[in-house]
Amino acid sequence: MSIFDGRGRWDRRYAAPTTTSRPRLDAHQVPPPPADDDAYAVIVQYGSQPSQRILIRRVATHNGGHRLDWFCPACGRPARFLYADKRGFRCRRCAGLRYPSSQAHHDRAAAPAVARKLAAIAERLHTTPDRSTPPARPPRMHRRTYRRLLIEWRQLKELDTALWLQRFYGGLGRAMYESIGLDRDEVRPALAVASQVRRWRRERRTHPRNSEDGLRQK
Repeated sequence: MSIFDGRGRWDRRYAAPTTTSRPRLDAHQVPPPPADDDAYAVIVQYGSQPSQRILIRRVATHNGGHRLDWFCPACGRPARFLYADKRGFRCRRCAGLRYPSSQAHHDRAAAPAVARKLAAIAERLHTTPDRSTPPARPPRMHRRTYRRLLIEWRQLKELDTALWLQRFYGGLGRAMYESIGLDRDEVRPALAVASQVRRWRRERRTHPRNSEDGLRQK
């Protein structure tokens, strides 16, 4: 990747390590404690390092379920993920890790967030993120839930396509635009994907359950 992003700005050349660069432990992938016990210890080992005894707890949620959290061996803070380093597994803060979006240009920072959300929605719809056609309703899924997820899936696919176009056309110089018959000044404003992502997040916060009108208009 070029250090210069083609917009008159410079990316970070020496970025801090991110959460995607270290192996991690997900508390949700560990079997829950017995019904009569809300906390217990798990023995984990990474590579040739000595084994660690890490506490995990179960916390009740408002919908009648529960979630699992690790207790960081270094600071004791509850966290869903622990990351491996030379001193064993620790939380993100103790390991000195940053999120990938904080190390990228504000337009490129949208790509990991959109990819993660699209993968989560695709998993609930029993499909893959790279699918181009709308997926069918999974068995035993409520129709209202399916319509809501399908609207969000289509919105994320549009953002993902916009991000791809931004990466392709963003670094082209004026001569390259002229060679393919495009006006650079007309194309570049449409590549501001960060503002589109902010608008999408704002709409999701304001209207978490999108109306069915958006689905009928497709």
